[in-house]
Amino acid sequence: MTHNTAAQQGLHPELIGERAQRVIGIARHFGVAGVKVNGAGGAGGSVTLLLKAGARRKHELIREIEKAHPEFRHIPVRLAPYGLRRWKRESAEG
Repeated sequence: MTHNTAAQQGLHPELIGERAQRVIGIARHFGVAGVKVNGAGGAGGSVTLLLKAGARRKHELIREIEKAHPEFRHIPVRLAPYGLRRWKRESAEG
């Protein structure tokens, strides 16, 4: 994640906007395991943070990020424990 974000910035500095940089700086201060900037870059998009196992300061990290800018929001997500799953459906005709 972090290497990909660095590669994006290497392509063009504006792909990782000022707001994303602010979130990344806070995240690094808290010692996150990885960061990934998503979207078109610049002022929009989102930043995904990967916390280390047993991260004790998760809620403090979220508060600091949301305090850093009035438009920053925490969107809770979880990784699927089983990865991608699919089902094969038989047709009604046979």
